[in-house]
Amino acid sequence: RRAMAPPKTVLDKVVHAIRELKDHKGSSRQAITKYLKSEFDVDNATALKAALKKGVKAGKLTQTGQSFKVAGDAEIEAPADETVVIEDLKLGEGEAADSGDTVNVGYVRKWEDASGHTFDQAK
Repeated sequence: RRAMAPPKTVLDKVVHAIRELKDHKGSSRQAITKYLKSEFDVDNATALKAALKKGVKAGKLTQTGQSFKVAGDAEIEAPADETVVIEDLKLGEGEAADSGDTVNVGYVRKWEDASGHTFDQAK
């Protein structure tokens, strides 16, 4: 494979930064700024703001809140430590709930250390 030519425009550098940062939630403007400064010696906030705006308008980037992703790129999977694990310890005995039903849920949250200390619960 041939090595890719280095990105030329600020928008190309932003796209490169987002892909390299590999954040499943999208890359923040601050993270992009740090990456551009360390890798490309680019430290122009006005040019970055314009590039982000142009990228979103042109459909090259998608924006969710203050985070940016490259449009069309595959979704990045969340790290295991940021995913919620749901485990049924005891199944109920009543009828199954349907969409729109009101239900009461009991739960207990404990520390994951040896003490097993309960810090939150609802019955």
